[in-house]
Formats: sequence, C-alpha cells, structure tokens
Amino acid sequence: MTKKNLYFLVWTLGASGYLWLYYNYNLVTSTKTSWCVTKKITGYPCPACGSTRSVISILEGDLYQAALLNPFGFLVLLILVLFPLWVLVDILFKKESFYEFYIKIENRLRNKYVAIFGGIIILLNWIWNINKGL
Repeated sequence: MTKKNLYFLVWTLGASGYLWLYYNYNLVTSTKTSWCVTKKITGYPCPACGSTRSVISILEGDLYQAALLNPFGFLVLLILVLFPLWVLVDILFKKESFYEFYIKIENRLRNKYVAIFGGIIILLNWIWNINKGL
C-alpha cells in the first residue's frame, strides 16, 4: 500500500468511525439495537460486538462498563484518536513516521507466532462475548 493510499484510508475510516459514534451516541443510545451482521445471522456475537457501546462508555467516563462490554473498545478509541492525528502531523511536517510504523506492524503480524497470539486474544474475547450473552 502506498503512503498516500494509507493516509487516505486512515482519514476515511477515522471519519466513518466518528460518524458511527455520533450516530450511535445521539440517535440510538436509548435502544439496545445490535447492528452486528454476525449476530443477526448466527445469533452469536462477533469478537467486536459491544465495541461501539464500550467506546461510548469510555467517553462517558464509565471505564468499568466499557471493559465489561468489550475491552477492544479501549483499543478502538486509541486508534480513532491517535492515528488520524499522527497522519495529520506527518502531512503537515512532510514526514513518513506513520507509514513506517504501519510497515513495521505489518511485518510483525506476518510472524506466525505474533499472528497466533493475536488470534488467540481475539478468540478469547469472542468466547467471553458469547458467554456473557452480549
């Protein structure tokens, strides 16, 4: 992926994420509607189920509830805040630090042990989501 495409993707996904949060926080917080396609089709939550509600709980200051809903929410919020700002700084100062970071992470994820560890974390979170009846 080129630097230009990566930066465009980060901004597009970041904007989409903020719009999704705005929509969920302002328009559907009073309902318990699930938008998860996996849950609608299979009846079981996906590993990411509850992430949106988790991020909203973090923003409201309820860290305990956020962790119970889905601990991935902390990572999602960190990425939503950090990555677009990092890309903006790179663009303003004509740097490539985010692109270099992306290449390093991509290479690390190709290591089978790192990939297996990440898969196990996702699987454990998925099992937890199913067991808690999310």
